[in-house]
Amino acid sequence: MANRLFKASRKLLSEVNYKQSARTALRSPIMTSIPAGIDKPIGPPTVLALTDDDALIDLLMRLGDPHSRVEAIPDCGLYSDLRPMRGCKMVVLDDATIKLTERRWLLGRIREDIPRALLVYVASHHDADTERTARAAGAGYYLSKPVDQRRLSLLLSATSRD
Repeated sequence: MANRLFKASRKLLSEVNYKQSARTALRSPIMTSIPAGIDKPIGPPTVLALTDDDALIDLLMRLGDPHSRVEAIPDCGLYSDLRPMRGCKMVVLDDATIKLTERRWLLGRIREDIPRALLVYVASHHDADTERTARAAGAGYYLSKPVDQRRLSLLLSATSRD
C-alpha cells in the first residue's frame, strides 16, 4: 500500500510544475526544489536559503537557473553545522528568521563553513546600522524587503556561471 502511494505521488509530482510541487510537497524542516529529471539530490544545493519566508523562497526558485537546486532551512536550530553545504554557490540569510543576538555568529559560521559561497543578507527593512553590521560580519551582498528582483536575478545568474 505504501509503495503504491509513493508511486502515485511521484507520478503526480512529474505531471505538474515540478519546482512548485516539490516546494509544497516537501513540508519538512528542510524544503528543497529539485530540477526535473533528478530523482535524488546529490551534493549540496546551488542556493541555500536560511529563511521561512515562502515568498523569498519562491522568488529564488523562479529567478534561478532551471538546473539549480534551492534548499530552504527555516528552523534556526538546524544551522549548527553547515559544512555539508560546502559546495553551495550562494547562501541567502533572511534576518527575520534569526534572532538579533545570533546574526553575527551565524554570518561568521557561514563564512567558516561555506567560504566560497556568495553570502546575501536580506533585511526585513533597510537600516544603515544593520547593513554595516551585516557587511562587517561577512555578508558580500545586502538586500532589503521588498527584494529588488533585478538585483537578486543578477546575483543568481552569477552563481550559474561558475
